[in-house]
Amino acid sequence: MVENITLHRRIVLKPSPPQELIRRLGQQLNIHPVFLRMLVRQGVVSFEGARDFFRPHLGLLHDPYLMKDMEPAVGRILSAIANRERILFWGDYDVDGTTATALMVSFFKDFLNYTETGYYIPDRYNEGYGISSTGLRFAADNGFSLLVALDCGTLAVAEASEAQSLGLDLIVCDHHRPGPVLPQAVAVLNPKRPDCSYPFRDLSGCGVAFKLVQALAAAYGISIEELQPLTDLVAISTCADIVDLTDENRVLVYTGLQQIRQHPRPAVRLLAEILEKNPEEFTSEDIVFGLGPRLNAAGRIEHGRLAVSLLLENDEEHLRQIAARLENLNQERRQYDRQITLEAYEDLLKQQITKFSVIAYRPHWHKGVVGIVAARLVERFYLPAIVLTNSEGKITGSARSIPGFDLFEALSRCAEHLENFGGHAFAAGLTLSHDKLQAFMETFDQIASEMLGKSKPCPIVEVDDEIDFRTLTPAFVNLKNQFGPFGPGNMDPVFLARGLRLYDNEISEFGEGHLRFKVRQPACCPTAFPVVAYKMASLRQLIQQTESFDMAFNVSLFGKNKIIELEAKSIIPSALECQ
Repeated sequence: MVENITLHRRIVLKPSPPQELIRRLGQQLNIHPVFLRMLVRQGVVSFEGARDFFRPHLGLLHDPYLMKDMEPAVGRILSAIANRERILFWGDYDVDGTTATALMVSFFKDFLNYTETGYYIPDRYNEGYGISSTGLRFAADNGFSLLVALDCGTLAVAEASEAQSLGLDLIVCDHHRPGPVLPQAVAVLNPKRPDCSYPFRDLSGCGVAFKLVQALAAAYGISIEELQPLTDLVAISTCADIVDLTDENRVLVYTGLQQIRQHPRPAVRLLAEILEKNPEEFTSEDIVFGLGPRLNAAGRIEHGRLAVSLLLENDEEHLRQIAARLENLNQERRQYDRQITLEAYEDLLKQQITKFSVIAYRPHWHKGVVGIVAARLVERFYLPAIVLTNSEGKITGSARSIPGFDLFEALSRCAEHLENFGGHAFAAGLTLSHDKLQAFMETFDQIASEMLGKSKPCPIVEVDDEIDFRTLTPAFVNLKNQFGPFGPGNMDPVFLARGLRLYDNEISEFGEGHLRFKVRQPACCPTAFPVVAYKMASLRQLIQQTESFDMAFNVSLFGKNKIIELEAKSIIPSALECQ
């Protein structure tokens, strides 16, 4: 077992917003000053803004026709429906693509009563990411005339030409960053297009598909409120794809979670049962750590169409068969994940980590889990990480990043060494030939050193506010929870308490390097609160022997009795200064 080392996480206090804005908002809202500051940081400066923030609704979504190419996309689909053409929905094999596919199939079937449709999910191992020649021939051979690409297609320049030669019209619904040339298509719906003035750029792929559905619904006189049954799929994709939960994403996830809690679709209800979770209490974290990995396991280990069939299925017996299969695949995925992570740690720890990136490669590693392992390397080393394996005679893999390092930009600067690549600032995929590996590794690390600066980055914990333990009441935590759903761009608030001491000198270790203990703040409050500190076993001595320490933490109500529990994010001796 590789030693679990806790990286020192520097505590950084967020700057206080302008006092005048806080004062004005406080005149309209009778809430704790901590929450006034949090609201102003989110751009909320009025009662009306607070109302929309705490109770977002679908009426707040932007006009879909503000997105470039929406009009030709809708026009082509309306023409296809009028002429009874066959439409093929082509989704990527991950959660974002499979939920987008289920969304489109459901909308056409349940809202438009149009059944001349089909869906296609490429095989991760035989076809790879995006639109493939194999799938295009399938579409042409089966009488489809219109192909709608979901969570892919922006970089499919050659494939779009091939589709055209086969008599297939193409509409792209995607959110990946475009290359220098867009594919020749009826429409390329992508808010990240340089020539697209859509007011929100960070939709998931399923979110872009929902904008197309929103526009089509309006053409048929279907109100935006009637589309709520589909928002659960958008919420799942948005949380699982780790995009910012701001603007439209926050509205869609909030509404989607309401849908899951009140009217869960059969697949979600069954997955919640497997997770031993009550759908009525589902959160964005349950999607990220529960639903997402199970839906993703289909494409990682076997085939993504399993996830789509689960999301669309209503028959209880068939549902249970698919769900059981997905759970088995997820267990298999976890075994691969553990083994590859261990091997990658061993390889990297043999080296002296003096570089500005970490790149691990073994030819036998399972292609479906290298992205997960890359994320674990980022967590372990706090550097941009790439995990590579062999596939069909090439080296292929996934990359993950840290704040301040744009992966897509870095890979663009390495393009001469790569056969192809694509993705986002924080996650990307790449393929290269064996003879280019060494040159790529050297070039990528040089670029990382330039982008990150001369000193290696240190992980930080941003603190929303400093509080004392007298503040921690169930009412305080309940109001904090109303700032959710939490995720990038709207993280679960982190608070700082100073001068803490271990209660009764009791501390226990569980799992893989986690701690449980209780703390109190002698200067102001006699109450001791339970703490869980994940992957902080190396701090046990500090907690036990330091006279007092400061702790950055999340706070929640835990269990049936709603006990206040703290989750440590960083622990430092009280003598150290926070910035």
